[in-house]
Amino acid sequence: MAHNQQAFAGLKAQAEYLQKHLSSDAEFLSVEELKAGYMHNKQAYGAMRLPDGFGIHPLKLVLGYKKMAMEAGVKIFEHTLASDINDTGSHVTLKANGFNIKTNKLVISGNAYNSKVTSPVINNRYLPILSSIMVTKPLAQAQLQSAGLKTRQVTMDTRTLKYYYRLLPDNRLLFGGRGAIFAKDQNKPTYLNNLKKGLADCFPTLSNVCHDYYWHGYIAAALDDMPHVTVQGNIGYTLGYCGAGVSFSAQAAYRLAQQIAGVTVPNLPLYQTPLPYLPFPSFRRFGQWGYYQYAQLKDKLG
Repeated sequence: MAHNQQAFAGLKAQAEYLQKHLSSDAEFLSVEELKAGYMHNKQAYGAMRLPDGFGIHPLKLVLGYKKMAMEAGVKIFEHTLASDINDTGSHVTLKANGFNIKTNKLVISGNAYNSKVTSPVINNRYLPILSSIMVTKPLAQAQLQSAGLKTRQVTMDTRTLKYYYRLLPDNRLLFGGRGAIFAKDQNKPTYLNNLKKGLADCFPTLSNVCHDYYWHGYIAAALDDMPHVTVQGNIGYTLGYCGAGVSFSAQAAYRLAQQIAGVTVPNLPLYQTPLPYLPFPSFRRFGQWGYYQYAQLKDKLG
C-alpha cells in the first residue's frame, strides 16, 4: 500500500519488474481500483497486490509443526532455557535446566526470543524490536461498507515504520505497527493510542471502534535487513527475519536442514554469510530511538 506519491511510483515499478522478469501475477492497483475492489484507505495512493498471498493463524501453524515433529519421534522440552553454549570443534556443549548436554550439532531458531547470552555466534548480532497489535470488536456490515473493506488479504503499507492489517474471519480487524523501544514501556497507553490513530488515519469511519485484544511481540532485525540461514562450525541458526518470519521460516528451516546434512544450497548471501555484528550494542536502543525519529520525519515529508 503506497503511502505517498514516491512510494506509488516505486510499487508500480516493482509490479512491472515482477511481471516482466519473474512471470509474476503481481497486480498494480490505482486508487480507484483499490477503492472499487478492496478497501477505501484514505492514506493510500495505490497498491501492489500479490494474488497468491494469504493470511494464516501463526499459533495454529506452530502447533501443527509441533504435532508433525512429535509424530516423527522428536522429543520436545518446553520451558527449557539453553545457556553456556560452546562449540569445541568436535561437538557442542550446553546447559539446560541444570543439566549438561553434549551434541554433535546444534540449531538455534528462537529468532528474537533467544537469550542475550545464548551463544557468541548470535549474541549482539540482531536487534529485538517490539511490534504492537490490536484486534477490534467484530465490525458490523455498515462499518465494513463505510471503510470499503472487501478483502481479507494481508495488507502492509510502505512506511518505514509500517502499519499492517487484515480482516479476520469473524470480521474483527487486526491492526499492527511499531511498539515501544524499551520493553518496560510496552504497556503504556501511548502505543495503543498510536495504533488507534493509525487506524483512524487509514479508515476515518472506524475511528471510534473499540478493541477486544491488544498485545506485543518481538521481531528480530539484522543490521543488513536480511535474514541469515547458515551454519558456523557445529552450530546452525535461522535469525533476522525482520518481521517476515511466518512466511520465511519454513523455507529457512528447510535450507538449514540441507546445510546440516551436507546438501548444497543456492549460492545466495543469506545462506553463505553470518549475521553482521551490531556496533556499540550497549547503545542500540538509543540508536533505535534516533532511527524512529528519522523514519517518522521521512514518512511525513515523503
